Amino acid sequence: MAMIENDKASRFPDVELKARAAWHYYVEGLTQERISEILGIGRIKVHRILSAAREEGVVQFRIRDSVVECMVLE
Repeated sequence: MAMIENDKASRFPDVELKARAAWHYYVEGLTQERISEILGIGRIKVHRILSAAREEGVVQFRIRDSVVECMVLE
């Protein structure tokens, strides 16, 4: 079973794997454990992939509200 799951993760290029993990986590609200099951990788690897996705700009956060300007001034 583990071999089959590892094959699932290996079919995705690195950037696509980051995008898939980020989508599951930030858009669908899945846990890192569930994402690890879907992608066939360990939960720690999911955590590292999500961190790398943020650091590399695959994931970007934007807050659109007038209060943001006030927060920047603080």
